[in-house]
Amino acid sequence: MLGILRIDALVPALLAGGLLAGCGGGAADGVPGDTGAQQAAEAAAGSLAQSPSRLSQAGGETERAAAANFEGTLQQVIISLGPDAIRSVAGSNDLATVLALSSDKVIDAVHGGAIQADSIHRSTLEIDGRMGRLQNEGEASYTVLDGRQVAAYVVDPENSMIMTMDPAKRAGAAAVRGEGSAPMDLDVEKVGEREIRGFHAIGHRFEFMDDNVATVWLSKDLERQVGPIFDIWQAINPLGQMDVGDGAPVRVVMVNREALASGGGIMPAYTITEFYDLQPGAVADGRFDLPDGYQQVDMADLMRGAQ
Repeated sequence: MLGILRIDALVPALLAGGLLAGCGGGAADGVPGDTGAQQAAEAAAGSLAQSPSRLSQAGGETERAAAANFEGTLQQVIISLGPDAIRSVAGSNDLATVLALSSDKVIDAVHGGAIQADSIHRSTLEIDGRMGRLQNEGEASYTVLDGRQVAAYVVDPENSMIMTMDPAKRAGAAAVRGEGSAPMDLDVEKVGEREIRGFHAIGHRFEFMDDNVATVWLSKDLERQVGPIFDIWQAINPLGQMDVGDGAPVRVVMVNREALASGGGIMPAYTITEFYDLQPGAVADGRFDLPDGYQQVDMADLMRGAQ
């Protein structure tokens, strides 16, 4: 869609064409600086992580009201690994073997120093009902999710620029290009139930963006607390609606066939996205305000210009 800007502040929405929010930035936790390919994979993983959520119709109005009133923070981490690192843990780069590999084992290997990640990025999501602010650790850029306007704003202080994502305008741009707006047709397989980060979760596996296999662990427990903010992410997802299952994402594992087999392509071989450490608490005033005097660019206009 565009050139590389940066994904770190924009994990929830901008992914399909490698549209990366913010700019510049170094590595985290002693991990080598990330490339555009790694950023694109993080975008894809992040979008998968945000997209499946929707409040369960069976939850009732009380749960919906409680989720809409949540105020506090949620942490996010994205770990990207190359084929050699995965091979050293799984014992093989065979796709079936890697898909059967416990993601807990991979995480333990990274944190224990047995393997080195290509990149590790941590973000904090501040939530106040239907408003959110996602900011990557050590980065000036951030994304504001506005549930009242059903839009997102990527704020890049270094370039004094705000990129706006409005789903209604995006749909209009897609129509100009002759693209439909129907939900993505996903062949979803249930792969089990387990506890992750203190939340009961159900795993769903499906193929995504041709060469990718995603395993998304969704939790109704997490959804009951912060569901509306993930609904907003789904509304602005440039890939369109992705109906995976009920719940909010706790963990997403994405495996890229091409990178796994040959190390080629634009995506890392293996990416884990996690949401964890949900903490209620007051969010400071002004955290969702947009700065004055910035140049504003609308993604829909950029999409029209790219046709």
